[in-house]
Amino acid sequence: MKQRYPKILSWLAGRAGVPDDKAEGVWADALRVASGECAVADSPEYWQAAVDHLRASLAGHSRAASLASPGVAGASRRQPDVCMA
Repeated sequence: MKQRYPKILSWLAGRAGVPDDKAEGVWADALRVASGECAVADSPEYWQAAVDHLRASLAGHSRAASLASPGVAGASRRQPDVCMA
């Protein structure tokens, strides 16, 4: 059976800074979690649980990526306070 992906998967992954191939793996994990939480697969509750887990996981990946590479915001926080008079 062909894997089914939500139409918003690529968009959510892009917003979180997660590559599409990694997002597909996160979606597969979300389906496994939803299967454990819901008695009836392919029910509205099942799909809602899967999407909720997907969004939470992508948010976690996004936070982890931002902590790993601080970028400009992180660099500016490390600068000492300087008063130019």
